[in-house]
Order: sequence, then structure tokens, then C-alpha cells
Amino acid sequence: MQHRPSSPFLIAGLAAVFTLAAEGQQQDQLALKSRQAKTLLTQGRFADAIPLYEELVKALPGNPGLRLNLGTAEHMAGRDREAAATLGALLRADPNNGPALAMCGASYCLVALVLVLLYVESCAESPRNFSSATKR
Repeated sequence: MQHRPSSPFLIAGLAAVFTLAAEGQQQDQLALKSRQAKTLLTQGRFADAIPLYEELVKALPGNPGLRLNLGTAEHMAGRDREAAATLGALLRADPNNGPALAMCGASYCLVALVLVLLYVESCAESPRNFSSATKR
């Protein structure tokens, strides 16, 4: 029996089929992960949804919906600094994204509130801090 050399077209075709199958499998895994993350959000398990959305945003960085959901999960989990950074990145790409504007504003307000409360607390501990701040 004589061995026939493989056709380059056959090899290229098989490579394309295997590549498409791998890409399809990756898309299926991403879709499953997205459904899991959305389920966690609807269940109020925001902290549990964050790692899934982080993976999804890393895999699909151009998807604004995933970035918005990540920012929402971060905000609802009380991680407002991260939420502001995540949503800020989305707003740099799409400055008119209404939901991102609202969520980012809420996150910035909470971060600012915490800073104000920390400042007031430091003034209460040291009246000199308060008097020097009010003289400005």
C-alpha cells in the first residue's frame, strides 16, 4: 500500500473546521457564563456576579452591556470605587450611555459621601481641623 501525500487544501479545510468548532464552543461557554451572571444579578447576589462579569468583559472588551452589568454589580455590592472606574471606562467610549451615567453618578455620590463623613469624623476628633477648614 502506497502512502499518498495529503492535499494542502484538505489540511487547510480541516484546520478551518477545527478552528470554527473551537470558536463556537468558546462562544457557547461565554453565553452560558453571561446567563449565569445575569441570574446572579436578578437573585441579588451581586458580589458573586462580579467575577463572572470580569471574565466576560476581559473576553469581550467591546461589549458595553457586559461592562454596564459589571459596573452595576460592583455598585450594588458596595464596591463603588470599582464601579466608578468600570462605568467611567464605558462612558469614555459612549458618553451618552444613560444607564451608565446614572449608575456612575450614584457610585460617585456614595464615594463622595464616604469621604465627607470621614472628614467630618476627623473634624470631630480634632476641632483644629474643623476651624482651619472653615477659614478657607
